[in-house]
Amino acid sequence: LNAYCRDRQGGQWFGLQNAGIVYLRPSRQKATCLTGDIYEGIRCMQPLDDERCLMGTNTGIHIFNIRTRQGMRTLVKGDLGCTDTSKDSSGNIWISTKKGLYCYNCNTDTWVCYDMGNVKGLLHHHIRFSLPVDENRLLVCNLLHHLGYLYPQEGRFELLNDKLPQLQKYRTMSAACFFSEDTVAVCTQNGMF
Repeated sequence: LNAYCRDRQGGQWFGLQNAGIVYLRPSRQKATCLTGDIYEGIRCMQPLDDERCLMGTNTGIHIFNIRTRQGMRTLVKGDLGCTDTSKDSSGNIWISTKKGLYCYNCNTDTWVCYDMGNVKGLLHHHIRFSLPVDENRLLVCNLLHHLGYLYPQEGRFELLNDKLPQLQKYRTMSAACFFSEDTVAVCTQNGMF
């Protein structure tokens, strides 16, 4: 199991490493399995609206129709190695990949990639996860153990590891979520902080 999300109708979607997607309807306890090339290597999923879901895979970022359970189109294709998705207060979807941090705007149907080419301070293209913390910045894991704030409008990454020596740089980070309104929890191979 690599990815999980719940749609607005209460349906549950489970992305499997190499066996497609399992869909569990809210009204029926019998699961449906969807297979095919577009469903291989699913790493993350994020509902966009009542009809669409974004899927990040090893080989691309795709829009998927929830109602018909069919792939609609591919936004970005390539060896992306998607790892995580998050949604900000403006409705932008942030997709973490080994090639940079992609931002997809559902309203304008446009996307931008933030990487070492347009963000000063990033140490590598690989983004493990991102978490929008306010309107101007995201908490981002660059590589596997560099934590910092990304300011997309400024094209700047501010590394936090020197300010937080307890990170000890050996911790491999995997995810972040809000623990409370003003506290973020970060999951690592050595526990959560």
